[in-house]
Amino acid sequence: MKDFSIGQIWRLIYISVAYAVQWQTEKKIPKKIAANSVITGLESRGQRAIADNWNLRNFERNYNLPESMITRTLFDSILKIGNEGIMKVPLIKATGRDETSTSES
Repeated sequence: MKDFSIGQIWRLIYISVAYAVQWQTEKKIPKKIAANSVITGLESRGQRAIADNWNLRNFERNYNLPESMITRTLFDSILKIGNEGIMKVPLIKATGRDETSTSES
């Protein structure tokens, strides 16, 4: 969470799952092995994104569907930051960040 927005994390998860499904389908590997590869793929992509300074796009929600109650409650009612809760890297004082950083699409 200190390096990525929630939307960027969702993007990394989506990509990792897509590659695992493709690998399982094309190579006929067991589903359990493909499922385990999601975690290692996610971790390695996250590390590479940091090391290579990737400009990750956010995975945006489908605006044709209603916003989840947890999103509305947390980001709209409690934190009062709306979509910034998904689109920006959160401010975490323990990391020494002075302000919330933005992510480019």
